[in-house]
Amino acid sequence: MRITLALNYLIQCPSEDVIPAVQERLHALLSHKSCAVLLSLVVNDHNHAFKRPHIRRRALHAVRSLAECDPSMLRWLSPDISRCIRDKDQTVVGAALAVCDSLHEVGVCRNVLVLCTILRS
Repeated sequence: MRITLALNYLIQCPSEDVIPAVQERLHALLSHKSCAVLLSLVVNDHNHAFKRPHIRRRALHAVRSLAECDPSMLRWLSPDISRCIRDKDQTVVGAALAVCDSLHEVGVCRNVLVLCTILRS
């Protein structure tokens, strides 16, 4: 519950001041490798985020909101986005596509070929 509230706050009130503190944790929420480590600190459940699509969706929206303050934040996201686009939950897929749109807007994906590579990988 605490992680959901924190993600909701980041979505509604993005600030570039919090980016250094949360960037690594957001990356961990979207990365299979470090998700268990992060969430064990928060909720003592190693599989929590990947059982809960609302957390994956909110993490993507939080990244997108914070990227409005600092677009360079999206640069590390490409590998995680391709995984989220293939998520079994359609709300996560929708959030991932919205982030793809942001990637394109800030120039991380300057053309359709780069975006297609992300989608295929």
